[in-house]
Amino acid sequence: MTISKRFRNLWISLLAAEAMTEEARVAACRAFLAQLNTLHEQAGSPTMSKLEKLSGGTDNNGHQPRLLTRSTTHDILRGKRKKVPSWPWVASFVTACHAAAEQTGLPTETMGTLTDWHARWRAARGDQPAVALDSEASEEPLAEPSRDPMPPVPSSPTPASDDDPLLPAEDAGQPDEHAQRMLQVYGRTGVRLMKDCPFDVKVGVSLAVIALLRGHAHEGVQRLREAAQAGHRDALELLSHPRRQQMAADYAYRCGLGYQRADRTEVAMFFYRMAADPGGHPEAAYQLALIHRDKGEGWSAAYWFRIAAAKGHHLATAAFDGISEELSHAHPGESWMLPTDMVDSSQPPPPSLTGDPPAPLI
Repeated sequence: MTISKRFRNLWISLLAAEAMTEEARVAACRAFLAQLNTLHEQAGSPTMSKLEKLSGGTDNNGHQPRLLTRSTTHDILRGKRKKVPSWPWVASFVTACHAAAEQTGLPTETMGTLTDWHARWRAARGDQPAVALDSEASEEPLAEPSRDPMPPVPSSPTPASDDDPLLPAEDAGQPDEHAQRMLQVYGRTGVRLMKDCPFDVKVGVSLAVIALLRGHAHEGVQRLREAAQAGHRDALELLSHPRRQQMAADYAYRCGLGYQRADRTEVAMFFYRMAADPGGHPEAAYQLALIHRDKGEGWSAAYWFRIAAAKGHHLATAAFDGISEELSHAHPGESWMLPTDMVDSSQPPPPSLTGDPPAPLI
């Protein structure tokens, strides 16, 4: 029986694994911490004191959850701990974030259940392949956590904000309701863009795209209307396009191209990640994989090549075969595996919805 080169390489190089390489373990841990930080933002960015207080009671079954001490929670969310946190801590943190969101009237449907988070936690520890969750907070286990890009036209490196929600309670006050909402919709990256370039129409469109891809259509449409009134062509098209989310992903991808051409790779990676996941843009995933490969980050490159191949990117399929073989040769004494459930796909990549990439926001 003839077996295609792709699957022959896949089964030869990606054998069933029990151990993850150090690079994969670090990447998985970072990605899981990024998911926890996204959950914290979805909950309205409650202070460490608030989370500690919410974790101090008993649940519906009369059980005492793990107490979320301020220092421990701060260190975990800041990435100061080198290992994936314990499941009792994760369960308590997820429960407290749900309670915080409910107290302030924020939606909890997309925050994930304890069952969802237990699957993520196991994947981060290497107990099982990562599972895709239908949540806007979903992130993949081998992807690096999102790195906030520098805001456009900075005169100097942006200092830490006085109201940084991840600082301990003694160092930061409770953000007001508006600040909490802005963090939930745009994240820290978007808020920094907003503060540094409040009157830039192009930044307004980028914020709209961020909101749309993060699942906040109301805020995204409002910003598109403001940009459209200022005559921004892409904003006008985004408002009327029947596949707005797809076009938003394409716009984020083109922003990534613009930043990459301006030699601002980290910013380009931010936009590529957003376009690829949750945007589902195969070319963005492919470009992100190329950057990781050029940086010598084989596991992350393999992950994003796999995502691009799953979306029908044929060059990514060949690239995934190649880097899989390289990784297997680099670790001949180890058995390891990348999940194969998303390798094959008959879905073609979406066509480019607009023309040349927009100029980078610099």
